[in-house]
Amino acid sequence: MERTRWDLKEMLDCPNPYIESLGNELTILKGRFNSLGEARVPQMAANILWTEVITQLNSALVDGFASARKCTQPGRGQMQHDYKELLGRLRVCTSVKLQSDFIEDYIRAYYLQDDELQLWIEEHHKSYTMKQ
Repeated sequence: MERTRWDLKEMLDCPNPYIESLGNELTILKGRFNSLGEARVPQMAANILWTEVITQLNSALVDGFASARKCTQPGRGQMQHDYKELLGRLRVCTSVKLQSDFIEDYIRAYYLQDDELQLWIEEHHKSYTMKQ
């Protein structure tokens, strides 16, 4: 993701390559949980683990988006497109409710005018790190 360019002139037709990599890793994780079986990883424990995986993944994605040096409107659209694709892959792996507000709110903040952005920052300053 660190090599991903967000200063696009137009959105890509497909998600960025890092989405494919993440999707593959999530599929491997699902396979490992399945191979262990419910006797060794009860559904309740698997749900807790998936919730933590999703939380950490969301945080890492926001870190990656925040590290963009330049970002255009199509680049922001690509961020949304990539995240929607990742959500689809997560839905295949787990039935845990996906908490997408953290990333979607962050991406939407890019579109706010200065006065609206100031209000958004005041409302969300505890949800994100200084880097983000």
